[in-house]
Amino acid sequence: MVGLIDFTMDTDAGEAVASAAGAEQGSQASEIRLLVGLGNPGGEYAETRHNAGFKVVDAVMAKAETVTKPEWEPELGELFKARLADREFFMLKPMTFMNSSGTAVGETLRHLTISPDEMLVVCDDLDMDFGRIRMRMKGSNGGHRGLASIGEILGTVDFPRLRIGIGRPRSVEQSIIDYVLGTWTSDEIEDAPEIFGQAAQMAISAVAKGAESVSWRLEKASSDKVNAKVQGEQN
Repeated sequence: MVGLIDFTMDTDAGEAVASAAGAEQGSQASEIRLLVGLGNPGGEYAETRHNAGFKVVDAVMAKAETVTKPEWEPELGELFKARLADREFFMLKPMTFMNSSGTAVGETLRHLTISPDEMLVVCDDLDMDFGRIRMRMKGSNGGHRGLASIGEILGTVDFPRLRIGIGRPRSVEQSIIDYVLGTWTSDEIEDAPEIFGQAAQMAISAVAKGAESVSWRLEKASSDKVNAKVQGEQN
C-alpha cells in the first residue's frame, strides 16, 4: 500500500455530518455547499488519472444517504443534490473537457448563489506522489488547466481545493498529456479505491465542518508525523 497522509477521519459519513454542530464552535469557517469533481466526460476517459476528481465525487455519492437530480443543472455539467444527516449540498461534474471546466462551475455558482469560498474543487495533482492527498484553501493552479479555467471564469483563485496525487511519468519519453490521460497501472488500480474513499471522507468532513477545519487537521497530522520521525531519529 502506498504511503498516504496519516489523517484520522470520522469512520462514518453520517456521524461526521451529524457531529458538525458540536465541532469547531466559534469558527467562522465557510460552509461548503458545492463539491466539484474535475475530469473529462466519456467512457474512454473514465479510468484515467485526470478523472480522479470524478472518482471522488462518485465515492461521496456512494456514502450519501440520498442523491437526487435537481430541477436545474448547468448546460454543460451534471449536477446532483445530496443529503448526509441534516446537511444538504450539491455536487457537480463539468461535462466540458478539462480545459473548459470553469464554464459549468461559473454558471452553477451564479444560479445557486454560491460564493467561491463555499465550493470545494477536487482534482488530480502531478506534483504529488501517487496517493497523497492535500487540502488548500486557495492558491495558484499549479499548471492544472481545470483549476486555471475555474480561476479565469471566476476571476479569483480564492476557493478551496482537494488535490489527489498521481505522480509524474516514470519514463522521460512519456508526455504529460499521455500520462494524465493514461489509465492507472495495475498497482495503482489496487490502491485507488482506498485513496478515493479517504478523499471522499475528507470532502464530507469539509461539508460538515468547513474546509478550513480539514486543512488545519491535515497540516497538524503531517506536522505530527514529521516531528515523530525526527524524534525517533534523535533517540
